[in-house]
Amino acid sequence: MNENWNPKNNTDIPLFIQFSDFIKNEIRSGRLRSNTRLPSERELAKRFGISRNTVKLALSRLVTEGMVVTKPQSGTFVASLSWRRAVGAKSVDWASMFNFGRSVLVGNDEKGGNYAGLLNISARRPNEKDSFFKRFFDAGLFDKFQTTKLYSDDVKSILGSDSLREALSTHLKHYGISANPEEILLVSSTNQAIHIISEAFLGQGINFYYETAGYLNIRGSVASVAANKICLPFDDEGICVDKLKKQALFNKKAVLHIQPSNEHPTGITASLGRRQEIVRLFCNNLIPVIELDSMIDIWAETPPLPPIKSMDKHNSVIFVGNMAKSTSEDISITWIVADEYIINDLAVIKMKQDKHVNTFVQVAADLALRTGFYYEYMDYFRKFLLDRRDAYNEIMQKYLADFISWHPTRSSYYFWPEFVPEIKTAALFEKCRGVMFFPGYYYDVHDTNHISICTLAMPPDDFKIAAARLRKAAESVLNKKR
Repeated sequence: MNENWNPKNNTDIPLFIQFSDFIKNEIRSGRLRSNTRLPSERELAKRFGISRNTVKLALSRLVTEGMVVTKPQSGTFVASLSWRRAVGAKSVDWASMFNFGRSVLVGNDEKGGNYAGLLNISARRPNEKDSFFKRFFDAGLFDKFQTTKLYSDDVKSILGSDSLREALSTHLKHYGISANPEEILLVSSTNQAIHIISEAFLGQGINFYYETAGYLNIRGSVASVAANKICLPFDDEGICVDKLKKQALFNKKAVLHIQPSNEHPTGITASLGRRQEIVRLFCNNLIPVIELDSMIDIWAETPPLPPIKSMDKHNSVIFVGNMAKSTSEDISITWIVADEYIINDLAVIKMKQDKHVNTFVQVAADLALRTGFYYEYMDYFRKFLLDRRDAYNEIMQKYLADFISWHPTRSSYYFWPEFVPEIKTAALFEKCRGVMFFPGYYYDVHDTNHISICTLAMPPDDFKIAAARLRKAAESVLNKKR
């Protein structure tokens, strides 16, 4: 292993990510071979002059990415990489080649687990008793499940299940969206939907406007977009479009991406006035809008505001919804709603990608909507999230109120607390023991003080432990500055 690595101090990239990338490059370059045992955490920390906690976080990240494996009582080993054995010791400089790729790894995504004994306060991990499918089975709906549908032409359609698209057509009317089944395309995930749309028209010469701190950044989706990427900031009413941005919209062709309801990770829901402004500025000027509204069913005390799609009179909005967030990934299915002409073109791109929607999930989603079970579960789930939000608020007030400010009722799903200016999340990472979180710079490279907290991360008793550890780490950072 090369021992000449030195951390970069003039960067917002956390030290543990820098170190994990260093080890990753050592593996890809062939200096660390398959099945090689890595030095112990203590030895690595001493050799490179970093803390053991930094080493632990770096190795956990590599385990998640499949680069290394941990064997109980034996240590940590480089994973068996079949391509490395095939090409031998001398190989292409894959580490450099990855820099030319269109997709960029940006750390853990929001589905990451509580691995390596860490309490991950940003990743959603609902309890089994709250699982959508467990309650689905307990309700006896599986008895109504027709397995023959799994083999029917209905679910094999290029657009997705005919029956499910009919059910979704009815479902969307609850939000004022009128769409025929032919105007609905089913895909496996929101990420796939964004990739399909990107392939369709987010090319060079397009101004692609999207949220400064948002879903697209952590998923790495924006990295593959060839368009001119322009981040728009937030305020308490949602995404902002100032006069300069308004003027720029008409200099080139433009597309807006917006997540108006319960935006990830801030929890901000765009106000009715801001939505109407988007309609006036974009829809009425025939500028395309990609409206991602995967959180529309997870409102807190008051019902959701009308989607931008429901106010669009010029067919300017491509609406993207899903069940993943509302069912905690049990139903991983996404729908794209647009003009039939657009849907047919997107379906062709989907077919070229050879990505099919799980047939079981399609039939289960159809059954859940048609029997009303989905709406019954949503009533339960919203109440569960409100109770969890209130519990998290009490714990943060007790342990963290001296160090953070946050909006207590903006969202029942996310908190977006901001630490006092003296506490940078990169420094907090160094001091924090046993707690994992997604810092603001995962979503916005310029953010140094926010972290993401998901109320589905863990039960309140576990969050209390995590909050106490965060407090201890925050105190340590402040004491060091003094």
